[in-house]
Amino acid sequence: MTVILVITGMPYSGKTEAANVAAERGIKVINMGDVVREEARKRGLEETRETLEKLMRELRKTMGMGAVAKLCCERISEEDKLVVIDGARNLEEIGEFNKKGITALGHSRLAEDKVLAGVEKREKGRRENVARIRQEGHSGTGSGAWEPHSFGGCDDCERRNARRPPAKNELRAQRRGAISRKLAVYFFVGGYEFMVVQLPDEVRRLENCGKFSLAKKLVEKMLKDERVEGLLRLRLEWELERIRRVLFDFRLSKKEALEELRKYVPDADESDLERWTEEGYAEWRLVEGEIRYFRRFAPNLVRNCEEARKRAKKDEKREKARRLLLERIDQIIREGARERFVLPVKNRVRMKITVREGVVPEGEKVRCWIPLPRVDELQPEVRVLAAYPSEYVIAPEDAPQRTIYFEREATGEGLEFWVEYEYVVRASFARVDPKKVEECQDEKIYGTYTAEQLPHIAFTPYLRKLAERIVGNEKNPYLKAKRIYDWVTTHVRYALVPEYSTFECISDYVARNLRGDCGFFALLFITLCRISGVPARWQSGWYMNPVSPGPHDWAQFYVEPYGWLYADLSFGSRYKAVEKYHSFYFGNIDHFRLAANVDICSEFTPPKLHWRSDNVDNQRGEVEWRGGNLYYDTWDYELKLLEHRFLR
Repeated sequence: MTVILVITGMPYSGKTEAANVAAERGIKVINMGDVVREEARKRGLEETRETLEKLMRELRKTMGMGAVAKLCCERISEEDKLVVIDGARNLEEIGEFNKKGITALGHSRLAEDKVLAGVEKREKGRRENVARIRQEGHSGTGSGAWEPHSFGGCDDCERRNARRPPAKNELRAQRRGAISRKLAVYFFVGGYEFMVVQLPDEVRRLENCGKFSLAKKLVEKMLKDERVEGLLRLRLEWELERIRRVLFDFRLSKKEALEELRKYVPDADESDLERWTEEGYAEWRLVEGEIRYFRRFAPNLVRNCEEARKRAKKDEKREKARRLLLERIDQIIREGARERFVLPVKNRVRMKITVREGVVPEGEKVRCWIPLPRVDELQPEVRVLAAYPSEYVIAPEDAPQRTIYFEREATGEGLEFWVEYEYVVRASFARVDPKKVEECQDEKIYGTYTAEQLPHIAFTPYLRKLAERIVGNEKNPYLKAKRIYDWVTTHVRYALVPEYSTFECISDYVARNLRGDCGFFALLFITLCRISGVPARWQSGWYMNPVSPGPHDWAQFYVEPYGWLYADLSFGSRYKAVEKYHSFYFGNIDHFRLAANVDICSEFTPPKLHWRSDNVDNQRGEVEWRGGNLYYDTWDYELKLLEHRFLR
């Protein structure tokens, strides 16, 4: 679905400048005034102000108040993912854009830190603009509802820019840079491609040495250099945020790390921690001269260190969940002999997000997105039962990352958002005959799902060579995917990882380090499949085992005539020693699933205005306010499986 950003604002508030910056970034821009001018040319009319205003009145009389928006929508195709509209003037026009795609309003702002912030225009700044433009000899008056820029460019503007003092031009350049950066966030699909830019060597060196304060100062200094522009500037601005997130993940002192380790290995002491650290079982990094451990290092250590595993507490809950899963897989295989989608269950779920007290100033609006199951073959029925606040927006059933959206005014106390819903989910068991498999004939599926999706699905030289070596001379798409599945599940070791937003290219990281969590497994599989010409995509949400639900990611790959099949790489790796279960997770899936996402880095409904906490996936939710994104250290989430029952 197309994401449409309608830039609004009073005359002289900077709408056209914001649209121009979007165009420079390669985003499709439709100027509503230009659309009217084009209509005038079709009718053989002169393009005078009086004629155009008369035409506008006629269009609205015959086509309604949303007339120009309707004409604009004719210029938006299904292939357009991102479109900027310059200059909507009434709610009827917004309504027409809503019919065409996901629409967001962005108010143009002159202040560098509030461009397109979606809040009210500061009237004082606009009036100063009007006065300055009139003084500098603009041909328009700016006093009416129709601003001079409505019907295209203006020679007076170009002459004014040419004679503007250098200081004003510098301010204008800074403002344009602010608009560009905000657009990068607003249009999230393309907004993180700047992660392909490698950090300057000196910044990287300082971070590797743990000198994050110096690294931040260097980045801030570089951002003042006018030569730093485009993707490099966006990359450096993001680095200031990324550093904060890295320090959130690597925050445990040695004392705190030992306390965390004892939750899993009760008799562990300082010598154990020191020895296991030296042996490479505990993830850490230097932070300002001190060792700081990864906040989730302990489960990884127990999983990979045999000595620690033998001394660890028994996880009875985990074993109970494992036994239930294997019982269900056996049942799915038996039932799957008759039909593909089997053993439907109905889950009733309640998910809550709580913003902590004092995080957002009283009176400010808080925006919250909670993941919601998509409707598809696996999940044919989804129904919202209750929600708070009672006013909300539900994304389309087939949204790539489906959510329910809320707004609440901060009160100075903690804020709760919650939704309760039920959905039907089935297991899928496909009996594939490789001899019947054909190349994908659907050009749209093939074109979309064999392409790069930067920054995390990247066809790096090493990944190309790796895919070539794994696949070899195999031509059958299904068997190509099977070779990739077998390689990933037998070569990559499972490990909890820092937040996805702190990684530059996940697929490349996994291939080089041979470690990662469920999403890292899936992204490497997807990337290698796409390189090899097998359409593949992401799927994620929650693993809904009633014993112990938790966030989870997996993948899908496409082969004809069977369509989209499933591949759960991390589960396949877990059971690689048991062929029955290892092979099950290639092509099939259990019914302990809640699939909210079928793509990475996708936009929400309505779109987010600030950086996301997770710029890849959405399992926990997202929260923001006018002042910026609210990261995971400012709110808590909880998902409860209230009911899980067979339908037959």
